[in-house]
This record gives sequence, C-alpha cells and structure tokens, in this order.
Amino acid sequence: MNETKSCDAAYEKVVLLQCYDALSAAGFARYRKEAVDWPLDDAFHCWVGLNTGLKTEHVEINPFTGLHVPPIEKLWKPSESFI
Repeated sequence: MNETKSCDAAYEKVVLLQCYDALSAAGFARYRKEAVDWPLDDAFHCWVGLNTGLKTEHVEINPFTGLHVPPIEKLWKPSESFI
C-alpha cells in the first residue's frame, strides 16, 4: 500500500509474487516469475495462473488452472525439422 493506505499497482505486484512464492513453497514447480506447475502423472501437469483485481483497499486474487500435456502438444505443434 502507499502512504494514503490505498492499493496501487506496485502493491498488487508484491501480493501477486508472494502468492506465487507460497505456491512454490507448497511444492509447485516455478518455471518463471509468474508461472507454477504441479506434476501429476505420466507427463501431465496442472498449471495455476493468478488473475488480480486491484481495488482501493485490497487486491483480489482469482486463481485459474489448466492441464498441460507436452506429448500431446508435440503432435500439433510444428517442429523445426519440418520447416
């Protein structure tokens, strides 16, 4: 928060990074500053993203998840050998 006790973009970023730090501490793999992954089984990974909403007095955190399956993605992504 800034001197006026209202949330600003800098405070929002601090909160967001602390949330990613907490997910990392809980066992999520952290691949980038704002990206975490949970290995499930046989190359399946659950990723978690965090949307934020900046309000005057607080920061809203809205998590969303998805499934990442690299072997399947390799089937539809062009490889350099085919270019």
